[in-house]
Amino acid sequence: MKVTQKELKDVLPVQSAHDIFDLRLTDFGPYCGLDVTRNGKHILVGGRKGHLAMLDWKNKDLVVEFNAKEKIRDVCFLQNHSMFAAAQSKYLHIYDN
Repeated sequence: MKVTQKELKDVLPVQSAHDIFDLRLTDFGPYCGLDVTRNGKHILVGGRKGHLAMLDWKNKDLVVEFNAKEKIRDVCFLQNHSMFAAAQSKYLHIYDN
């Protein structure tokens, strides 16, 4: 049984329904890297065309976004949301926000 986000929004409590949002990233995909911080507040995505973006999804706010100009193979938060690593074409790169 498939349930759409609209159907979920209708039956969930208002507080939970507020957290539902669509994230459409079609320009620089496909996205092969995704990581979430331990507290679940930040999301990190990396695309095969070099797009890196970190979002504070609770507040629906973009923290950092740039194009690394290399293929991103995977992404990972390090100790917290202030530092992350991206496995790019040949090397591992470490970034801070």
